[in-house]
Amino acid sequence: MHKVLLPLLCAASLSSCATSEMISRAQGQPGPMDNPNVQPPPPMPAYYALVPVVFPFDAITWPIQLAMGYRP
Repeated sequence: MHKVLLPLLCAASLSSCATSEMISRAQGQPGPMDNPNVQPPPPMPAYYALVPVVFPFDAITWPIQLAMGYRP
């Protein structure tokens, strides 16, 4: 069990732009790619349901995003 859980937790702690964007939208905060001068959207908790959908994409593209300078 812990052999699967540990890599999953490590990957979740290194979430990239799409996962961070979904969590920010769910909380009603500006996303990592949003203009800081724009008012944040209202909280939309339904965006939490999209995190499992975008997380595999982020896990695959994380090395590319890191190389391009994305810092969570």
